Amino acid sequence: MKLEQSTITGQLDYSSIWNIWSIANVIFSIILSILIVSVMFACIDIHRQTQKLDNPFVDCLKLFQRRDYVIGTILISILQAIWIFLWTFVLIIPGIIKSLAYSQAIFIYRDQIDQGNKIRYRDAITQSRILMTNHKWEYFVLQLSFIGYWLLTIVTGGIAGLWTMPYYRLTMANYYVNLTK
Repeated sequence: MKLEQSTITGQLDYSSIWNIWSIANVIFSIILSILIVSVMFACIDIHRQTQKLDNPFVDCLKLFQRRDYVIGTILISILQAIWIFLWTFVLIIPGIIKSLAYSQAIFIYRDQIDQGNKIRYRDAITQSRILMTNHKWEYFVLQLSFIGYWLLTIVTGGIAGLWTMPYYRLTMANYYVNLTK
């Protein structure tokens, strides 16, 4: 990568560095999100007692054992983001309600794939919306219960996130398991 020097000001042009940093940040965020979903899948299996942690590192990378999981996770996340953005564009409250309604779509998709059922990405989101009927308020209150943890994470510059994020993700996985019992 070549840094261009401005002839007028004699300073370096950092826009190319910023663009590369932005792209790397997006790629890192996608990979981290996929890893988090993979760990949540392992938590669901452990909670359901369908998996033992004989080799924890490999077991937590279950998402990568099936290509359907990875592609489904990415595409469902994209569809959710688009639809939530459009609902938020209408008004903020409908966007929040839809984000709560669509929150279980990735888990539903994964369960359907595990059962051998072919499911479209849109259908997983629709089933999540149906599953969350009459449960959105309780899920919203559950999310609100983590405000203190998020504030602690912000105040500590992200260090507390090492403890709060696993607890949050495990809670969300357990919520899904209890919701589908």
